Amino acid sequence: MLAITYLAFSLTYSRSGQLAFISAFAFLSFKLKRPRFFWLSLLVTAVTLIILPRPPGESTNLLRTNSIRAKIANYQTGLSLFFRRPLFGYAYNNLFLIRSDVPLQSHSISGFDGSLLTILVTTGIIGFGLFILGLKHYFLHTSLINQTLLISIFVHSFFSNSLLYPLVLLFLFFR
Repeated sequence: MLAITYLAFSLTYSRSGQLAFISAFAFLSFKLKRPRFFWLSLLVTAVTLIILPRPPGESTNLLRTNSIRAKIANYQTGLSLFFRRPLFGYAYNNLFLIRSDVPLQSHSISGFDGSLLTILVTTGIIGFGLFILGLKHYFLHTSLINQTLLISIFVHSFFSNSLLYPLVLLFLFFR
């Protein structure tokens, strides 16, 4: 079952997913004091990246730069909005009102590529600080598996708004 899940995950060609995978094993390796876990995850990732099929197209090109440039521009927009209202932010459901960089009909107008950036822009430094304190409290008072999941989701959330997906939040906070 794990092999099938890993194969399906690998075929998404998600660089952020692979980074989250390696981060989870780095954390486990550190906590369990078993460096083999980390080196094994690096080896598995490297072999996977080498043997993955490469059908033509940009989406399977792991060296693509268009998405990197788009994320940098997205972060720049988010940070510029944050610096306009750094204390309290704009409120979560108001992003579509202030974002002029995205067409109104776009599905990405209500958030940014990074979950933490979305939280920072919408709640300001005060809400962001409280959110981080809540994550820290959860992290320190939960099981090793939940800590590992939180680490991997946290790493992945720098590249996608995955931390704020409703099912992810339900999974994390009601376990």
